[in-house]
Amino acid sequence: MAIGGNARGQGRPRLPVWASTDGGRTWRTALTPRLHGYAPVSGVLWHDGRWIAYGARSYGGREDYGKPDRPSVLTSADGLHRRVEDTSALGEGRIRGASVDGSGALVLLGLRSGDHIFCGMVWTGFGVDAERAELGCGDALPSAITTRADGKVVIAGSNDLWVGGASAHRPVSR
Repeated sequence: MAIGGNARGQGRPRLPVWASTDGGRTWRTALTPRLHGYAPVSGVLWHDGRWIAYGARSYGGREDYGKPDRPSVLTSADGLHRRVEDTSALGEGRIRGASVDGSGALVLLGLRSGDHIFCGMVWTGFGVDAERAELGCGDALPSAITTRADGKVVIAGSNDLWVGGASAHRPVSR
């Protein structure tokens, strides 16, 4: 599954989507639902039986200039037909990366900015039960997220490293 990176311009743009069910030998194409304003997509991952594309959405139009970005999540079971999820519980910011911890929980890495200050944050989930933690503000912002073999999530910035999340013992197949 692949999705276009940016939806720009006024109005309600759509992003291109490509999906393959045979390991990449053949591809089908589609478009996302209409998005609001500028909508960059940072990445895509498979979680809980569906594709999750994540990024940000900005307000559209000149009257909205300067308002903060909001997290954006698009989900799809088949890779082609997408649904725009309600991320209002997440507050401000853009999703820069994602991973899944050892318990199967979705962990989202975010960034928010305002008044020339940039701050990192992390969310677990994106719905009404989502939880948010601040990772600090400054020059050494978190920029990468991954999950270790023991299920702990690692978030790295220029000068800092955060380790957290639930670990789980996963059966090893040989």
